[in-house]
Amino acid sequence: MYITVTETKELCFEELKQEVWSGAVDTLKTIEEFNKEDELLDLINEMFTDGLEMTTLNDFLWFDDELIFSYLDISLAA
Repeated sequence: MYITVTETKELCFEELKQEVWSGAVDTLKTIEEFNKEDELLDLINEMFTDGLEMTTLNDFLWFDDELIFSYLDISLAA
């Protein structure tokens, strides 16, 4: 038999960088290069008012990077 344990914690940008994996890491690096760390945290708080699981957050950062960059006014065009 198993139990499910959920954990709630608040993360600053630096802590978030330690928690994500794969493509989400690249997204955070780009956001950091443009000094948009606080804006990202504001965006996440606005979009996920009830909180979210780490996997959901990681997937958002990884697969919705173009949307995030658009909201944060980050242009990667050469």
